[in-house]
Amino acid sequence: MISSELNDGVARYSTWHLARWISKYFRPYKKLLFLDLFFSSVFAGCALIFPKLFEYLTSKKVMFGDGRGLMLCLGAFLLNAILESTAVYNSSIFGHKMGFYVETDMRRDLFCHIQKLPFPFFDNNKIGQLISRITSDLKDLGDIVHHCIIDLWIFAVKVVGSFTILLFMNVQLTFIVFSIMPILFGFGLYFNKRFYKVMLTARQKLGEINAKTEDSLLGIRVVKAFSNERKECDKFEKSSKTYLNSRLTLNVNVSRFVGGITLLEGIAYIVAGAFGSWFVIHGKIDMPELIAYIFFVDLLVNAMITLKETLEHLQEGITSVSRVRSIMEEPTEVNPNEKTVELSEVKGDIRFESVHFKHKNANKNILDGIDLHIKAGEKIAIVGASGMGKSTFCSLIPRFYDVNKGRILIDGVDTRTVNLKSLRENIGMIQQDVYLFSGTIAENIAYAKISASVDEIIQAAKDAGADEFITQMANGYETQVGERGTRLSGGQRQRISIARAFLKNAPILILDEATSALDNENEVIIQHSLEKLCKGKTTITVAQRLSTIANSDKILVLDHGKIVEAGTHKELLAHGGVYHQLCGTDNAN
Repeated sequence: MISSELNDGVARYSTWHLARWISKYFRPYKKLLFLDLFFSSVFAGCALIFPKLFEYLTSKKVMFGDGRGLMLCLGAFLLNAILESTAVYNSSIFGHKMGFYVETDMRRDLFCHIQKLPFPFFDNNKIGQLISRITSDLKDLGDIVHHCIIDLWIFAVKVVGSFTILLFMNVQLTFIVFSIMPILFGFGLYFNKRFYKVMLTARQKLGEINAKTEDSLLGIRVVKAFSNERKECDKFEKSSKTYLNSRLTLNVNVSRFVGGITLLEGIAYIVAGAFGSWFVIHGKIDMPELIAYIFFVDLLVNAMITLKETLEHLQEGITSVSRVRSIMEEPTEVNPNEKTVELSEVKGDIRFESVHFKHKNANKNILDGIDLHIKAGEKIAIVGASGMGKSTFCSLIPRFYDVNKGRILIDGVDTRTVNLKSLRENIGMIQQDVYLFSGTIAENIAYAKISASVDEIIQAAKDAGADEFITQMANGYETQVGERGTRLSGGQRQRISIARAFLKNAPILILDEATSALDNENEVIIQHSLEKLCKGKTTITVAQRLSTIANSDKILVLDHGKIVEAGTHKELLAHGGVYHQLCGTDNAN
């Protein structure tokens, strides 16, 4: 089920559910986790020993002895401090290492899962929100996970250890001191639920800022062309204020939690001091034991402070994992349990059989009952007014979208039964909006065939008419193209795109308005390259400039999702229908 918006589609998972899900990321690092827990236990044990050492230090035996007991006690203090320091160091080393591994593995799996999601997912969700998942939501997650596990473990060891030791010292006073623990736990659990909601809202608003920032910066040329810098700043400020309000709400809840915990900590000291003094007065414990009691109470109070911070971090981690989990549950394009076939020795025979298609929640079909046979090696052109379904028609062949009704066959095989990788390896696409990745020209051409040799890359560039301008550049094929290819002209980017198609050499070729954004000079050059590229291939061309498709074997006219006319250029002109009108409009332009 593809959510309409990620920030509205995050499922409310229980902490237990998320803990079980994330536990699989710890399994490869069980040794590190064990070492982390071991040294954390040693650290907690050292903290439990300290009050008893201090009780012994203040006893009459040491205070009024010959000094040997004092030296022994001080030596024990030093040994305890060294052991505690060593334990903290090792726990930090192993724990953070484990946490970083977990974070890295989760980020890898999330990115790879997003790569496998179908086109409708990206139609319905903002790229900025996805970037927020990969970066902000996973930022320092490993560190948070490490601290949450270890701090909760240390807290448990300290509480259980303190309770056990104090029971042996004085049962009555122990139960009195520990009677306030349920109040502290209840208070923490109450705010734990409140933190989840407000922290999730804050993360969602941060995702909106990322989305708006990316949208504005990618469209910076349009912004400047229309002098809309002020408008973009206002939009960003509005998003920032919304995020600010969510952070302020979170801050109020955190402050209430901190204030409440501080009050309960003070009450714990008062209870220990008041009842402890009463027990001393009535001779049930001596003063060194009371001092040890106060130290243990201080130990518990500090543990509570740590617990407070741990719960805050835990909610950050839960919120992040919840948002990541929501994407990981989105169904991918490829069902691993589906039995698929491999396309081999593709000729390029394509059939549309009663194909219907509309986007989810749309009222009307974009394609409405398309029946068509494209013979292998045939050159087909598709024309029609904007919004009539031309690009959608092309997108269905490589299964960027699946048909709602009917089927598409390649060489007699239903594309829905074909392995997606196999299907798309046999289809080359050149689109109007060419996307180049940051890197060199050679790397962008080789994107069509990762294992391509230098000679293959150069030959593809020559076939596309790109070698001439590439070799004139200072760094030749190693020239950096810039983000989205901004260092190259539109014609140069298009020729690199054509070079990719030459290198791929797929038997089916789709040209989706490949020359519509070019000037006449570049169009002539690129049109020549395309004619060379199309030889022997089944070619489907979507064009606005009808002069570029006059030599097609067949021209299809799409109107409101239906093929209303089909024939050669001369036949359709003689018919005097929609195509004749489109040609008149094209000539007028």
